[in-house]
Amino acid sequence: MLEAILTTIALGSTIAVIMASQPYQWILERLLLTDLKPFSCSICMSFWLTILLAIVLMSPEIAIASGLSSLSAKLTENEFYNL
Repeated sequence: MLEAILTTIALGSTIAVIMASQPYQWILERLLLTDLKPFSCSICMSFWLTILLAIVLMSPEIAIASGLSSLSAKLTENEFYNL
């Protein structure tokens, strides 16, 4: 279970870093996805990608801990904007 928790926290932080990057924002602008909720919200994106990972890996522990990925993504995003 500890491995699943660490995996979800790492995934949430990674997603927040990717979503804050300029290339990701540029791609969203080009594809006109800036206002679409899962692509513009780090909480939503990290939750759904963690659920997708749990389905692919067939891991109920990761699915249970997917809320932690959203929390870690939001905390990481807040730290980026406070710099």
